[in-house]
Amino acid sequence: EFKVAKKQLDHARQIKQHAELEKHCESVLAWREVILIEDEIEQLRKKLNVKGPEYLEKLKLRLEGAKEKLSDLETKKNKRQEAVEKFTMEAEALKSTILNSKSDVKKLIQEEVKQQNHLDSLKQDVGTLQQEKESLEESLKDTETLDVSSTQAIHKKYDHQIEDMKREVERIAEEENKIKHSLDSEKGDRDRLFSKSQNLKRRKAEYQNNAQRLERALSQMSSPRGRGRQRRKNADVFGQGYNKLLDEIERNQSRFHRPPIGPLGIHLELPDDRWAVAIEGALGNLFGNFILHDEHDQQEFFNCCRRAQVRFPSCQVSSFDRRRIHISPQNMPSSEFITVASVIKDRHPTCSHVIWNALVDSARIESTLLLDDFEFGKQAIFNGRAHPAKRGYTNKGQLLEVRGRTQIVRSVYDPNYQRPRLDYSGRDLSKDKQRFEQQLSETRRALSDVLDEMKDCDASIRENSDCCSQLESDIDKLSDK
Repeated sequence: EFKVAKKQLDHARQIKQHAELEKHCESVLAWREVILIEDEIEQLRKKLNVKGPEYLEKLKLRLEGAKEKLSDLETKKNKRQEAVEKFTMEAEALKSTILNSKSDVKKLIQEEVKQQNHLDSLKQDVGTLQQEKESLEESLKDTETLDVSSTQAIHKKYDHQIEDMKREVERIAEEENKIKHSLDSEKGDRDRLFSKSQNLKRRKAEYQNNAQRLERALSQMSSPRGRGRQRRKNADVFGQGYNKLLDEIERNQSRFHRPPIGPLGIHLELPDDRWAVAIEGALGNLFGNFILHDEHDQQEFFNCCRRAQVRFPSCQVSSFDRRRIHISPQNMPSSEFITVASVIKDRHPTCSHVIWNALVDSARIESTLLLDDFEFGKQAIFNGRAHPAKRGYTNKGQLLEVRGRTQIVRSVYDPNYQRPRLDYSGRDLSKDKQRFEQQLSETRRALSDVLDEMKDCDASIRENSDCCSQLESDIDKLSDK
């Protein structure tokens, strides 16, 4: 019995050891699978780090190509619009020329009818003279029975009268031809003077329009309100058709709970051009955005886009009643570093807090650095000197960013296809103003010269008209003769 019990005990021990051995093997196999999975994850991470930037560069190249095509299309569109405007102006000029030509043709037809009447009257005079000649010849025949001497004397007398009348008719016809030739010459001069007068009037209108445009530009440079209107008119630099969209929003302000804010670019400015390229790289994709108070305003905004025939811009819904976001010092880099928030300036009169909240939510401007050069940026971003900042932009448009363990360096600004779009609060407009003033003075001098030429041309036209009237009266007198 003891032996049997001992065998059973040994058998039970073997079963227990076998179960423990199986558990140990299972745990070893599980750890091996975990290690293999970690190795595969590490390989995938390395592939992503190697191939990810290449794929991003390909996408960037495709985006640049699309932008280039878009700019070419916009250039072609502008050229076609200019051609259409040019053709329209030429059509208007041709129309006015045709009207003037029609009026001149009517006058010439009237003069021709008048001269034809004069010629008819001269022909009648010639016919009368011919009849007198015939009557004289008949009287000569009747007096043939008279004395030969008296008959010859009477015949000679009438022959002399007939010859004198013929010479007088020839002289009158020759004089009439000379006067007609002079009249045609004067009319040709008058036509040339009329065309010159029309050209001078067109030049006068062009110079007046240029002078008014330059005066408006100078007045806008001189007053802050004028500069604001000028920025308002330049909203198209942030999106195609934005000027029409802003006009449509202004006409329908009563339909909104709060008027939309945007595009953001017209409400932002920089102190100077030092960080213009870096700000364009950091916030350029947000300059065309609109901020809306609620969903009702969003729907009305889309309706305005449809009426203005503008593609829906990027927009975000954020309550205008929301307080300004407070940033604690712990969440900002030290004061030795320059951030986007410390450089950008908001000029919205009433809702600057809304724009601040949108920029903080979308771009983290309070912790995004502006860097003077690449090496300084590496120390600040990659080595953690500017903690907690993890992103920065150089003044050449390079992005330095840390995501987890990955360090990212790429260019976000291409000077061939991009340019800074924000205004400068301290921008010196004296050179532009001086250039506009010089152009305005030159335009005024040219306008004064054109006015003098117009006076001389009008005087010449009056003299020519008087001369034509005198010639026509001379023709009338000859016709009476």
